[in-house]
Amino acid sequence: NQLTIFDPRLPHGVKEVRGTRDPLQGRLVVHGWFVEPRPFAEGALAGKASLVPALDEALRPIAEALGQFPALQGLASIRVSVNAAGKTGKQELLAHTLVDADRPRDAGTAREALRTIAEGIHAARFPKSAGTSRITIPFLFR
Repeated sequence: NQLTIFDPRLPHGVKEVRGTRDPLQGRLVVHGWFVEPRPFAEGALAGKASLVPALDEALRPIAEALGQFPALQGLASIRVSVNAAGKTGKQELLAHTLVDADRPRDAGTAREALRTIAEGIHAARFPKSAGTSRITIPFLFR
């Protein structure tokens, strides 16, 4: 009855597990990778063609501002609510694995980058719609 989540960039391995072969009593492993993650919309903006150019416009200044963090590596995933008028609201940091390659023990650079993202998302405007939406936006740093 344990869940283990860790930064997959850390070297790791698994030893052979011995025990029951009964699937109801055994061990379950869920494993996955993010491969070129993309924004995902739920609600009124889901599937709207106008969302793609709006996202491009909203993300352009954020991407430019994030250029000040060249040593940052990892992924940050943010979910933002958008009202019917296209204004952003609540933001949630879903997960992040951001590390400054030059100063791996210093979390300050990651905090600054997350603040930059939050400010950029707050300033973003999206198309008007028939209701509220949630957009999950991944930010990949290489």
